[in-house]
Amino acid sequence: MIRPHEAGRDTFDYLFSIVNHAITPAEILNLPTRRAINFHDSLLPKYAGFNATAWAIMSNEAQHGVTWHAMTADVDGGDILLQQMIDILDDEVAFSLGAKCIEAGRSSFETLIGMLAEEASGKSLTVTNQSPSQNFHLRSDRPGLGVIDFSKPKREIRNFVRAMNLGSDDNWMCRPKLALPSGLFIVENAEVVARPQAAPRNHRRGGQQRRGDSLRLMAFCALSCSPR
Repeated sequence: MIRPHEAGRDTFDYLFSIVNHAITPAEILNLPTRRAINFHDSLLPKYAGFNATAWAIMSNEAQHGVTWHAMTADVDGGDILLQQMIDILDDEVAFSLGAKCIEAGRSSFETLIGMLAEEASGKSLTVTNQSPSQNFHLRSDRPGLGVIDFSKPKREIRNFVRAMNLGSDDNWMCRPKLALPSGLFIVENAEVVARPQAAPRNHRRGGQQRRGDSLRLMAFCALSCSPR
């Protein structure tokens, strides 16, 4: 974090905040002569705040993205300068989606620099005013205690397990857990698989079958152990 007394007496045009989990004070935002710009790992105004990739997967989103926006006192609420969209694959987890966001941030940063260079040469920069934030989440927001609720639809449970898979990243939310009489177990993966079912008696001629879905939980261990 830059402190005003550490910025020196030399002026500078732009301040970039990238993967910064602290709120930047107003006196810092006022230091650049042109803009203070933040990178956020969602398509704002959706999923402002923390853990955007996890909440997006949990909400069954098909697309996600990244945003470069002006920094203001309204956290993640400043004018949008540039966005880049990302498809969420069916087997995507929060960790892999986060990696995609990093790559999208890198590639879109090159575009952003070109836009700022044009602005510096006198061309006006088109920005988009944000509507009120949707799905804003604090760092402390969590989906309950993370215990799998089998009254939920199977695909919703699968999305929940995918969303809580942050790989080697810091997990500020929770791990998905299976509650059994013998204790709590951490679930690493969940799949919805089709299973054959016998067809009704009056439809068996011709070998026709109906198929149903079942939920398969995999690679779980006791809460006190390390996952294999």
